[in-house]
Amino acid sequence: MRGALVALLLAVACGGLGCGGSSSRDESGAPPYAFQPEGTNDGPVVFLRERLGGSRVQVDVVARGILEVHGSAFRVTWDPAALSFVQAQAGPSWSSRALLLAREAAPGELAVAWAEKGEARGHDATSELLLGTLVFEAKGQKGTPLAFRAARSALVDRAGRELPVTWRAGTLVAR
Repeated sequence: MRGALVALLLAVACGGLGCGGSSSRDESGAPPYAFQPEGTNDGPVVFLRERLGGSRVQVDVVARGILEVHGSAFRVTWDPAALSFVQAQAGPSWSSRALLLAREAAPGELAVAWAEKGEARGHDATSELLLGTLVFEAKGQKGTPLAFRAARSALVDRAGRELPVTWRAGTLVAR
């Protein structure tokens, strides 16, 4: 079962591929970008939320309305002329044994797999669970949609069953 769960997550996130400068601020100190989330975050959902602070573009990947998250695998896309990928940081709930992979699969497309290994307990996302944070470097003042490829994204429970969720991303706009 463990091997099947890892294989499912890698297949969804990586699609068969192996995973493995600062933006300026204006005079008020505000970053030159704002993040506009799409839709509402009602029901079981994975969504992006802007992380405040820092000179880079940072968005949290958050799950809400799910009883047990044992693993996540997803793809996020953006305009590579607007942003360059810096890193993906797994959230604090993942154990030291968790599988934590992130790789830019193609320019402007990130494949991520964050999952517990073996019989580790899943994580309660009933109210909210920070899955991780995506960090980008802005390439000037061009906005871009940040979008999940829902067909290549999944949350799974301990048995490896895909959990029904809505994937909500947003748009990075220049101020």
